[in-house]
Amino acid sequence: MTWLRRSGKAKPSKHHLSKYLGGLEGVKGSEKYVLGIESTAHTFGVGVASSSGRILANIRHVYKPKEGGIHPREAAQQHRQRASTASKEAVSRSGVKPQDFDGVAFSIGPR
Repeated sequence: MTWLRRSGKAKPSKHHLSKYLGGLEGVKGSEKYVLGIESTAHTFGVGVASSSGRILANIRHVYKPKEGGIHPREAAQQHRQRASTASKEAVSRSGVKPQDFDGVAFSIGPR
């Protein structure tokens, strides 16, 4: 997972979400919000979490091949098709305005 701060600097991390939500730079107010995006395998997910540990939204779309295991090209195509809808739905369900997000967390692939 990579955390992208408002400063534009990415910080790779294996640590818990709340550690980085507490350290975001230049953020006003007590509650902080992060938009998380996961797309490394068969699931495309978008979530919204708060610095108090609440999960405000968790939208997931699962790629299910007709037979066999994951087909990477087909999974990637489905992720592209679902990304905009899933992102908009997560933001809407969370009740957080886009300008109020303090960071973005995203997966960069399996390791």
